[in-house]
Amino acid sequence: MRNSRIALFLAVGAVTPLVNALTPATASAAEPIDLDGTLLTDDDIRQGFRGMFFGTRDTAEAVAALKKAAAGGPQAADRAPRTPEPVAPSFGRTVPEDNGDTGFWAVVCAGSRAWPRDPEQYRKDAIRDKAKYPLYGDFASHIKPCAFWKKTGSEPATRIANKVRALILQNEWDPRTPLNSGRGLRRAMKGSKMVTVAGGVGHGVHGTKSCADKTATTYLTTGRLSAKDVTCKAAPHAEERNNPDRLPLPTPPGVARMVSPF
Repeated sequence: MRNSRIALFLAVGAVTPLVNALTPATASAAEPIDLDGTLLTDDDIRQGFRGMFFGTRDTAEAVAALKKAAAGGPQAADRAPRTPEPVAPSFGRTVPEDNGDTGFWAVVCAGSRAWPRDPEQYRKDAIRDKAKYPLYGDFASHIKPCAFWKKTGSEPATRIANKVRALILQNEWDPRTPLNSGRGLRRAMKGSKMVTVAGGVGHGVHGTKSCADKTATTYLTTGRLSAKDVTCKAAPHAEERNNPDRLPLPTPPGVARMVSPF
């Protein structure tokens, strides 16, 4: 990760130790971190990191803020908070607050009929995976709405190993989906083609002034795929796509979410 604005330079091997040091349960002192008056526990920080790691800029800025707070330094005095302006809905009525969550779980849960139904299995899995993957294992394995989803859906369960003519876009330096995972999906989807952005950074590709934009737009508007997989070089003017409303910093339950002020 690198962010010159805040002079945060981390070698790849230094990322995990730093993150572990910022989570009180894995640090030498198991005290919550005071971030601008809000006490953040180990669980708060670990859960919040998932959302922040969509983009390197958001990640670097949030880690820097947490690192500074953990060291007991001044926090809000030297930066001007930015409050995102609400975006007007594109249709006649306001979108429900849970619209994003509902859509997400509808896709995830309906994609398989094999979700375990026994809550006890999730409890055991969470205990096991926290020991094996202390940063996020228990969050990934705990119970989800899918445990109570209908076994029969309006559409057939998704089959990944298929021959659908899909287009896969992949940045070389994607903090959420490593390049190897993108390549694995390409192998599983026999009819797909893949555009790899060499030197590309971030989880989002299309719409970032990326060298993949033209290929993606052609596919979306015409359905035409390239004849073969393509690797293109990230353009100097390409922009890492970040959430325009800024991603929330880790926040304890019951406390209004704190949007990154950077």
